Amino acid sequence: MNMNQRFKEVRQALNLTQKEFGEKLDLKPNTVAVIESGRRNVTQETVDALSFAFDVNPYWMLYGSGEMFVPRTLDEELADKFDEILNADNENRPLSHLKKLCILEILNFNDAKWNDLIKGVSYITDNIELTRHAKSLPVSAFELRVVTSTLAGAYGDAFVMKDSKKDDDT
Repeated sequence: MNMNQRFKEVRQALNLTQKEFGEKLDLKPNTVAVIESGRRNVTQETVDALSFAFDVNPYWMLYGSGEMFVPRTLDEELADKFDEILNADNENRPLSHLKKLCILEILNFNDAKWNDLIKGVSYITDNIELTRHAKSLPVSAFELRVVTSTLAGAYGDAFVMKDSKKDDDT
């Protein structure tokens, strides 16, 4: 496999269109297609851009050895997630605000609260089922179904959100 093929493989692994990929790498729209077709070689500048933008392993890109992506540290992943949440557009403002409030609350946890959270999550995972409600909800939506009645008493009120389009079977 040559560098042009690896270039295309990175784009496909990231599930990006040629246009989206080019925008992230600051390449003109047709440049990605030209590189992928082999009519233009991948430059060192493009290898550097891939490494910076997508954590592509430059050694893999140049020589085809090793892993495609450089493993990220936990700190790097956290920094990216915090950045994503803090810089979320206002289009989904209530959800963005809720995420920020939840993170702020969690950041203020002491050891006792962390232990309670761990116990609560363990209890919940042992006593609920997450099921995809395929007929009436989008693929990404889930239904929370309480399996034991003790969950509500032990950890507060439990509820199931119903799809507003179809309110007959939750």
